[in-house]
Amino acid sequence: MTMHTRQTRRNARHCTVRRSQPKHTRCRAERHSAARHFKTALSGFALQILLGSLLCGDMNAQTDAPLDDISPGEPENASQWPIGFPTAEGTIPNAVPLEDIRRIAAFEARRTWGEISSICEIPCCDQNGNIVAYQVVFRIHSSTESDRRGTNSDQSATDVSYAAIQSKIREARKQYPSVERNFRIARGEMSKTITDAERQHDEHRQQKNGTRNENPEQPEVVNIPVTETFKDAYAKMESLRNTMTGAGQYGTVLVTARYDLIPVPVVEHGLPPFYARGDLMQKKAEDSMGGSPMLKRIYLAGPLDQWYEFSNAQSENILVDPANGKTYPQAEIHSLMKDGILMRGKPDSNARKWEALKKAAKEDQQ
Repeated sequence: MTMHTRQTRRNARHCTVRRSQPKHTRCRAERHSAARHFKTALSGFALQILLGSLLCGDMNAQTDAPLDDISPGEPENASQWPIGFPTAEGTIPNAVPLEDIRRIAAFEARRTWGEISSICEIPCCDQNGNIVAYQVVFRIHSSTESDRRGTNSDQSATDVSYAAIQSKIREARKQYPSVERNFRIARGEMSKTITDAERQHDEHRQQKNGTRNENPEQPEVVNIPVTETFKDAYAKMESLRNTMTGAGQYGTVLVTARYDLIPVPVVEHGLPPFYARGDLMQKKAEDSMGGSPMLKRIYLAGPLDQWYEFSNAQSENILVDPANGKTYPQAEIHSLMKDGILMRGKPDSNARKWEALKKAAKEDQQ
């Protein structure tokens, strides 16, 4: 399967997107630009199916463990999800069994990141509320963790609970503005050092052989060692960015739930918006309609086209775009999704991909 890598935002997750997406997919430049401004501002202040604990209850379950046949039901511990948990209708034709979705997601995750453990399966729906895909989230284990787990397999589930992940993200948001400011200062000092060195180099050459660089705006490049201050500031900023997006620690595999769709449209190196920006979207919804809004649905038209629906006690609903924080009336969901493409591909080709993936995933699990 042909793949290419797309970086959706400079400080966001990396996505590996299947190239089978139609060429007429609309440009996302405007939304990506808005996303960058939105995320910068944020860092400044600082189905009726398989819900909550049923999809994500066993936070420490290994992906190579037996897959149980889980039936629809209510979450056992709603407080586990402070922003709520999305629902989607599960009675659709061409539905892919959840156990196949889990196997395929784990197979893609293992061949992308190595040793992993499953955290959560987040249902996403189409404009009619019917299940269309799952965002399957994994914890990526480092070699050090693997060695430690070999001697002591008792790993605390709180390490990957929603509250624990959100706590680290919020702390990183608070630290980011000052760390970014220090980086900008270090970068400015570094640029001045390089400019001064190039000027001195040009003057020295002129005095030595009487020649002058005829284009002073493009002086000869002089190798200047990168200062420790600059490297340290950059490393700290990148570390906080990775914490806020989950890059390097978590991965998300988007697996569709219908046989008429491409099986795995995207693999994301990081957390989905549900984790990375769920609290911020909830605050946006609260500012827009008041009350105590909770997440009701995640509408998915494509890997870069998602809208989170929040509902309050007064049965008011609002949509929030995780990419830029914009809000829309719930009634606009059909018009918002009409331009989105979930990379449907060709039916015959999709069928072959599903069969090949299911076979590979089963063999990988054995």
